Order: sequence, then C-alpha cells, then structure tokens
Amino acid sequence: MCKREAKTLRNHGYYMRDVALVAARTKARQTALRVAHPQEVKQRGAAQSRRFRALHPDLIHEINTKYYATHRNEIIAQIYRYRSTHCDQIRIIEDRHTAKRRALGFIPLNIYFFGCEGHHIDKERVIFIPAELHKSVRHNIWTGKNMDKINELAYEWLAKECNA
Repeated sequence: MCKREAKTLRNHGYYMRDVALVAARTKARQTALRVAHPQEVKQRGAAQSRRFRALHPDLIHEINTKYYATHRNEIIAQIYRYRSTHCDQIRIIEDRHTAKRRALGFIPLNIYFFGCEGHHIDKERVIFIPAELHKSVRHNIWTGKNMDKINELAYEWLAKECNA
C-alpha cells in the first residue's frame, strides 16, 4: 500500500467519525427542538401530512381500502362502541342531517335531553321539547297548519324550563 492510499484510508476514518458525530449532534438538536416546541413540530407534521394526502389521493385510498379489508370487524365494533357511548351527540347529528335533507336549518335554542323531539319553530331554529307535547298538536311547517299553536306551547314550555 502506498502512502497516498494510506492517507486516504486515514482521512476516510476521520470522515466516518465526523459523520457519526454530526449525526449525534443533529439528533440531539432535533430532540431538543421537539421538547422545546412540541406544538410547532406537531403543526409542521400535520401540514406535511396534508400535503402528502393532497398529492397522493390514490395511494391513500389504496392504503385505507387494504386496512379496512384486514380490520373490518374491529372497525365495525369501534363504530358500535362509539355510537353506544355518545347517544346524545349521535342523535343531534342525525337530527341535523335529517333537517338538512328536508331543507331546514338546525340551530338549537336549548340542549337535547332524553325523551325529547326537536321542533322547528321556523325554517332555521329548533327547540327540544318533550315528545308528548310535540305530538299533542298536529302541525306542518310547510303549510303552516297549527304552527302558531304548537309554537306557543313550545315557547311556554321553554320559558317554564328556563325559570325552573
């Protein structure tokens, strides 16, 4: 081996040692950054994920399809668990969906409670009233039939509940 080759091998050793040192410093710097600024790192990762999803929708669809095919029963069980533990939220979401399909708005004026039905006092606003009260007067929001009567009952019930 000539002197030149020996020098090259020696330099290569220094280079490899420097690469390991730089890699360790970089890793320490990145860890410190993650610890010091977790929110910024999280936002950067979320932005990168959104960009990837926008650029590769077919790949994302393929991955999700494969995942669903292999974990179908687990996903269905998870949906059932969620729906059974969040009954009130699911009910409000379904009511909002139904109202939207009927071309009605869904702005609740009070909170949902067990045994209630949503009554549209106009095309936008909803009051949750007891089901018996809601069914006590036949009414139709589209024709206006008995809307004044049922609205009066709903406002009286709401005023009584707010004072109680």
